[in-house]
Amino acid sequence: MYLAGYETLSILLLPYAAMAAMFSFAYALIWKFRLGIPLLPISWRQEYTRISIAVVLLGVCATAGVRLLDVRIPFDMQNSWFYLVFATPVAEELLFRQAIYGLMEQRGLPIHTVITISSLIFGAYHLIGLLLLPQSYWFFVTLQAIFACVIGFAFGYIRHGTRSLVPTIALHSIVNGIFVIGVVVGGG
Repeated sequence: MYLAGYETLSILLLPYAAMAAMFSFAYALIWKFRLGIPLLPISWRQEYTRISIAVVLLGVCATAGVRLLDVRIPFDMQNSWFYLVFATPVAEELLFRQAIYGLMEQRGLPIHTVITISSLIFGAYHLIGLLLLPQSYWFFVTLQAIFACVIGFAFGYIRHGTRSLVPTIALHSIVNGIFVIGVVVGGG
């Protein structure tokens, strides 16, 4: 695909800019929980809506980046879409936002610690592909793990505020769905 120089540069930088914004957001969350400073002077519902929109936009940007960089993907998207869009979000949210998050919360850890640790474990879990997949897929696995860690902060924050897995499962399904559609439409 041919794009003019500036268009190519701006499209390639878009996923990195989105990730930088999410890392800044994660830092702000930690700052909020440590100092008790409100993150935004808006209601919780508005804050979760904005976080959800940011996560969806990050998913779009990451998908575009994977397609533009022509990253090898270890999935057959046309045959595994149900698993990736429905089964995986439910299983991963039950494990990371219910079991691991809930266990740390029950032990009385500060909420910023709970969100940070569960997000880091969520990201590290996605590195398992480094052990299971050929080296040609390692770049994708690394990108996926970084992305998972970043959105794990948002999922943890939403889980904390809503006290429910339903919004995180739905958001996880949407992000995975965007990726599947982007890859299938992009010819992957």
